[in-house]
Amino acid sequence: MYCDSNEAAEVDHFKPISAFPENAFEWSNLLWVCGICNRFKGGRFPPYTQPGAEILNPLEVDPWRHFFMDELTGLLAGVWDEAMQSNDSRAESTIAIIELNRESLQERRRQRIKDIKRIAQDAVRQLDAGLIVAADIQERISDMKNAAYQPDVAEYFLDGPGGEIEPFKSLLETVRRENEVNQG
Repeated sequence: MYCDSNEAAEVDHFKPISAFPENAFEWSNLLWVCGICNRFKGGRFPPYTQPGAEILNPLEVDPWRHFFMDELTGLLAGVWDEAMQSNDSRAESTIAIIELNRESLQERRRQRIKDIKRIAQDAVRQLDAGLIVAADIQERISDMKNAAYQPDVAEYFLDGPGGEIEPFKSLLETVRRENEVNQG
């Protein structure tokens, strides 16, 4: 739920029962998480248990409105908040509390970015060469989104702000054009 590492094996009380005992049995307060994220988060829940901004609930927010993913390093950061002249404080707090930039996650994201970038580049080349059609592109996009391995990366680059970065931009524009032709 937090790291998308596909190792979910524990239930986390989003609002920890140590600070919010009244929420102990509320379904909306329970998240399926990996044990590593659960241990890092523990009973920490700023600003109630320590200083800092409240962490983001992955069931209630679109993460890509708050997080930026660096395509070269796989690091997460809060998006720049122009009004505050700083990175999104809730995203930064979430990253720090749950340690979302731990080395293993960063490496998995970096590998997944490399994989989907290669798939996207190959698809654009094959389309340009006339070897595939736009429907094939749509199928490859669907396959990338539905793969269990690091779905957050595919979501960022195929549905989120990363879609403005090449080769994803060309890939997605092809599908948009094809959809417009089919609708018109």
